[in-house]
Amino acid sequence: MTGKYRVITLCGSTRFKEQFFEAQKQLTLAGNIVISVGLFGHSGDDEVWTEGTKEMLDDMHKRKIDMADAIYVINVGGYIGSSTRSEIEYAHATGKEVMYLEEPGAAAELSEPDRPISAPSSSTSRPAGRTTTKPTNAAPSAKPSTAASSARTASTTSSKK
Repeated sequence: MTGKYRVITLCGSTRFKEQFFEAQKQLTLAGNIVISVGLFGHSGDDEVWTEGTKEMLDDMHKRKIDMADAIYVINVGGYIGSSTRSEIEYAHATGKEVMYLEEPGAAAELSEPDRPISAPSSSTSRPAGRTTTKPTNAAPSAKPSTAASSARTASTTSSKK
């Protein structure tokens, strides 16, 4: 928290640029300080792909997670790539709340178009992070799916830091 405001870092594939902007807008209007990505490599910011830049940006994003109370995962269609999965694991390991745009597992989660990644099993012990599908003080997304919408109200795991 910074003063009375929660700090939330957005995570997700940069192919979902418009969804990042919408989430940032909604979370900000709900009274949160929102930290986002600096470049959208999968949406035209080609500077990301110069030598050493992607690695630097990935490390910087973990520092943004360090500064936050929670992360909000932009997982359109259930998509979670390898960088985002790493950020989710890091957030759990550092005791951050993890929130999702869509209920995890609601659709196929892929790291690359042809390589599925299975969701972590519920029997896996997790560090002190919490997982929810909607920020506690955020307005609902503009177009929630029916399954995700009903899951938002009921799905919060209770392990807190």
